[in-house]
Amino acid sequence: MKARSPKRRRLIIQLAALVDLLFVVMFLQYTEQTRTAAAQSARLQHAADQADELKREVLADQDSLRKQRDELQSEVDVLRKRLAKETTKNIDIEKQLRQIGEVTTELLNGVDPKAVTATLSGAPAEEVAVILDMLKNAKGKNAAQVVQMLRKSSELKNWCDIWEVHLHDDSRTDVHVRVRAPNLRDQEFRANDKNDFTNRFMKIVNEAGEPKSLVIVLLTRGDAYLRPIAQVEEGLDQVITVWGSRQPGKKIQRTAARYSAEAP
Repeated sequence: MKARSPKRRRLIIQLAALVDLLFVVMFLQYTEQTRTAAAQSARLQHAADQADELKREVLADQDSLRKQRDELQSEVDVLRKRLAKETTKNIDIEKQLRQIGEVTTELLNGVDPKAVTATLSGAPAEEVAVILDMLKNAKGKNAAQVVQMLRKSSELKNWCDIWEVHLHDDSRTDVHVRVRAPNLRDQEFRANDKNDFTNRFMKIVNEAGEPKSLVIVLLTRGDAYLRPIAQVEEGLDQVITVWGSRQPGKKIQRTAARYSAEAP
């Protein structure tokens, strides 16, 4: 067997070195491709994770919005029902106030029904209903019974002051009256004429203090003579004028005199 020549050996060595270099290059390329693929895969996975997270957030937002929409719709439904109820209640109150005005005209002759309904327009529906029932029940009663029913109505007295004036039947040449005012003891006095009556009555008014927005004076009389009756009615009209000028924001009303054998 012939020995290899030095030239051939050098060629083999060179080829071996090239092969080794080729393997190194291929390995480096493989490593780079693997690293690039891994990085790309990681980016894709990260993007996929972000997409999933965004999807979850969107779904959560949609669910939250649906819940908010449902809650708002429920609130709207409640408000609509409340509005319908309040509208019905207001219609009922207006109807009851009209009825109160009608009964007032019949029951409390001389009192302006508009003054009563305007005052009671601010009252709760429950109190308006109770007052209406009381006034309806008072229809057909005698003067003393009407006065007593109004006197006992706490709902009515929440909104107006009830004053009572009774002209005794011993009023012949002068005026003999009993006055019942809120928060004061009953007072009786005699007056010579309407002016004297006005002065004495205003003293009681001053004692009574600040009135409510509406004052109703219920006037009853016994078997008094016509002249004293007229003096009391005219005297009360003067009282209303003087009292009203001192309390411009108040409504002072009185009834016409109704017969009652005794003071209610």
